[in-house]
Amino acid sequence: MTVKEIYDLIDNFAPFCIAMQGDNTGLLIGHSDAKVERVLVTLDADMPALEKAVEEKCQLVLAHHPFIFSGESHVSDRTGQGKKILFAIEHGLAVISAHTNLDSCEGGINDTLGALLGLRVTDKFCPTQNGGFLGRIGTHDFDSPEHFLHYAAGVLHTKPRYRFVSENFEHIAWVSGSGSSC
Repeated sequence: MTVKEIYDLIDNFAPFCIAMQGDNTGLLIGHSDAKVERVLVTLDADMPALEKAVEEKCQLVLAHHPFIFSGESHVSDRTGQGKKILFAIEHGLAVISAHTNLDSCEGGINDTLGALLGLRVTDKFCPTQNGGFLGRIGTHDFDSPEHFLHYAAGVLHTKPRYRFVSENFEHIAWVSGSGSSC
């Protein structure tokens, strides 16, 4: 399999064209025709992840968060970002990022989050470009906001952080990741 074939598989599920404007998704480093036998999947393509990819003899790093977020004016070993880019290139690693395209696609991060939380999608909000939507609105079977908060905290292995003001709630809206962009 090649980097391009893996890129195409991702693009068919979570089209890169629906990412938020300015989000740097896709093949960020590497040759599209490079052969791939092993892939490291990670939230962030930070130096520990890149080092692990080399240790595990991977040819591709698939990261959720963009490896390069803004245009680099210099790539040298004088900056942390430059060191990561040089490391990936020097070790022949390709890096693909599937960020807000994966957050907003049908069956992506926000749909999965809703399903994990027992929510049923009824509407979407926060449009991206070309037909994607970051946010979801849905119905639920919880008898109180407190019940939902504690259920969600258990599923997500965290503590409840917010208290609803109104006890009357029919719908829940959610957005993962770049929700501050909405």
